[in-house]
Amino acid sequence: MKKNKRIGFTTSFPVEVVFAAGHFPIDLNNLFLDCDSTQMIHAAELKGFPRTVCGWIKGNYSTALASNLDEVIGITQGDCSNAQSLLDMIAEEGIPVWSFSFPNRRT
Repeated sequence: MKKNKRIGFTTSFPVEVVFAAGHFPIDLNNLFLDCDSTQMIHAAELKGFPRTVCGWIKGNYSTALASNLDEVIGITQGDCSNAQSLLDMIAEEGIPVWSFSFPNRRT
C-alpha cells in the first residue's frame, strides 16, 4: 500500500498537485510562525547559517528538520535569492528535495 507522504513546501505554489498525488502538503512558513521562531533561527545558525541570512530561510530550514517530513518542495527563482541554497542544506540532512519554479513568461 502506498504511504501518504508529508511534503513540506517553502512558499505559495499549487498545492493541489500534492493533494492529487494523495499526500499531505505542509506549509513550512505556517509551522515556523507557530513555534518558537527565535529558537528555530538559532538552531539554523548553530548548523552554520550566517546571522546575516534571512530569518525565513533559517526558520524554514529548522522547521523542515523538526517536522518529520518525507520530502520538501522548494520554490526557486522567486523573490528569494537563497531558496536554492535552502534546498541544498535540507538535502544535506537527508530529506529529498524538489525544485519548483514558475515560468518566466506567459505562453
